[in-house]
Amino acid sequence: MSKWHVYEKTSLSNHKYVLFQVGELEATKVTYHNPKTTNLETKWEDLKVNLGIVQRVVHSVWDLELAADLVQQAIFFSYHKNCPANVAVPPRRDPWWNKELSHINASARWLFNKDKRTGNWESL
Repeated sequence: MSKWHVYEKTSLSNHKYVLFQVGELEATKVTYHNPKTTNLETKWEDLKVNLGIVQRVVHSVWDLELAADLVQQAIFFSYHKNCPANVAVPPRRDPWWNKELSHINASARWLFNKDKRTGNWESL
């Protein structure tokens, strides 16, 4: 919400109007990978191919760091290639609704239906 101001022209009541602009809301999609859905056969094949470029002989600390980075990238890429990303579904329940409100709602509904059946609206 931006650019809000009080509208100065008179209205037909003793209230004033407040004008504002609402910007576009961007919903971010949360993605996750479920390891149980990984295609293990192609994951290992891709990992073997990606590890083929890793230097086998290490002569210095720099070579060791480079080899470790290449191994890490090979594992990362083979995992993400063979494990599909899923979009997280937000919970459908309202966070403020709880078990106590459910009981109150059920008892109120029960009383309403009882009074509706009997025609006795005095008990409310």
